[in-house]
Amino acid sequence: METMTQAKWDSLSSAERAAMRDNSALHQKLIGLEGKTIRVTPKREFGLSKFRVGITTGWRPCHLAMRGNAHGSSDIINANEIFSRVEIIR
Repeated sequence: METMTQAKWDSLSSAERAAMRDNSALHQKLIGLEGKTIRVTPKREFGLSKFRVGITTGWRPCHLAMRGNAHGSSDIINANEIFSRVEIIR
């Protein structure tokens, strides 16, 4: 794939963006849970184990662990983190 730039991304239609999007950085167990508050087991090595699932934008999005009382603070959830259980809180 050629180098993606913001200008190239902005020039694409929604359908073209969807076709080109690389979802390999998304955690498979969290797809579809964006916006939900969840608890994961085992405890995460970095960050909280209870968080709201966020997602970045762009051609290669990743999931975010959004902290509720830290005023927008979040950390990236690696696609290879191991969660034996994902419980939806709300």
